[in-house]
Amino acid sequence: MYWPYADVCQLGGKGKVLQMLQINEIADWLKPGMFYKEVKKLMKQGYQLNYVSDNYRHEAPIVNGSEIKISNTGLPHKILVIPETMFMPEATFENILKLAHDGGTVVFQKLPTDVPEFFKLEQRRTQLQNAVGSLSLKDAGDKIQKAVVGKGQILVSTDLQKGLQLVKMQGETITETGLKFIRKIRDDGKSYYLVNHTDHNIDEWLTLTTPATIATIPDPQNGRYGLAEIQTVEQGIKVHVQVEAGDAIFKTSITNAPTNKWVYT
Repeated sequence: MYWPYADVCQLGGKGKVLQMLQINEIADWLKPGMFYKEVKKLMKQGYQLNYVSDNYRHEAPIVNGSEIKISNTGLPHKILVIPETMFMPEATFENILKLAHDGGTVVFQKLPTDVPEFFKLEQRRTQLQNAVGSLSLKDAGDKIQKAVVGKGQILVSTDLQKGLQLVKMQGETITETGLKFIRKIRDDGKSYYLVNHTDHNIDEWLTLTTPATIATIPDPQNGRYGLAEIQTVEQGIKVHVQVEAGDAIFKTSITNAPTNKWVYT
């Protein structure tokens, strides 16, 4: 997800000339913006997010035909999501167009309308407006607009989840139970770190958007380790998970696993 730094500088801080991004003042510069609200919403809808600035966007190439590589060491990402952003550097928008032209998918909540700062303001405004105007947006249904750009596409959707669903990006339904999670892709599968911040124990069959035939539950606190109970479903697999209130567990889907089964309580 794009971090709209220019919007924070222009709109945050309750009228301050220079907005300091201090952790004890996030109520002033972070929480009021659409970035924070949309991050919270998408995470609640089961999406895993990383964040990129204008500088990272300048360097991100397309790999594997359509994936976005924002780090030399990290794994590529499927889609670039841009929450409602008023002020965007013209160079950033042009790089986003290049990203789509090379095969990437970009989902805007709303197209930017202005550039930050005052250096060559009118020239840069015109440059941004021309770049935005170059998009041939067409109705894609469900209040979503779509433009084919080279090998890729740009979508504009006020509801970011609907835009993601249009391009077959579904969130994990884990969060519907109240659990929070972090998902990590490994060479031999995926790992999920599940945390129960609710006030009640959770004993559920969780649907994971991960094709797998084996799932294990390791407990690093006591060394327990075993095969989880699973069911194969259309979306991926269902895994039986028990997490006490205030506790956390790991769940992994792997190709090689021990034969002993996880002991449920």
